[in-house]
Amino acid sequence: MQDLFSAHMGNHKALDRAFDVVSRACKDAIRREDTDEIDALTKTCAFLLGAKMENRLFRLVYEDGAFGDSAIAGIIGARSIEQAWKTAITEAFAKRYQVRPERVPSGLGFTDRERYKELIRIVDKQLVPVITLRNILAHGQWHRALNSERSRVDTSRMNIMMTTRLWHLMVRANLLEHLVRLVHDLAVTRDAFERDFDKHWADLNAASQRLEQNNYAVWEENLVRRYSKRPKTARRVARG
Repeated sequence: MQDLFSAHMGNHKALDRAFDVVSRACKDAIRREDTDEIDALTKTCAFLLGAKMENRLFRLVYEDGAFGDSAIAGIIGARSIEQAWKTAITEAFAKRYQVRPERVPSGLGFTDRERYKELIRIVDKQLVPVITLRNILAHGQWHRALNSERSRVDTSRMNIMMTTRLWHLMVRANLLEHLVRLVHDLAVTRDAFERDFDKHWADLNAASQRLEQNNYAVWEENLVRRYSKRPKTARRVARG
């Protein structure tokens, strides 16, 4: 188990570096209003964030004491990363409150049943779009997104591809870390989940609300405006 945890930790650090490097390049492209670079780099960031969402889950799964062997088998055997996240949350609640996984959430008390539902809702609403986009891009569909049978262009998948901006990805990367902290406390700690839930939930919900407000255009306009005010020589240096 420790070797697998170390492997996922190393992958986590490498993915963080890659996401930071590519997102910085994408911000520079936004400043310069280079649409071709923005498109390519945004999709690369989406691919990397989808990989981070997978890696962060499995790093947690293999943390010492987080899950038992049967729970790990269920998580890694899930049919999708979306389902793996939901299975991990279910198993963590089952372990903490000593109920069978199939009794989650019905066997939980009211407060924890609502906490469970909210965490599942976050997975559906905030993680699934990025996981879906990562899968689209992994199948080579960087211009037109196809349905699962690859028989036609899929309008809903195209919408995800066309509306995702770097701003959305950066906010979701932040949201992911808050979600991981909550699930970590749920699965690993003795008292921290209940003690710190409200703080972590407030941070997570703040990121979720930012996504609801969808102010990416204002953020991009600010980048362009600040860049345009630089002396021309500074702009050339910034471009390298």
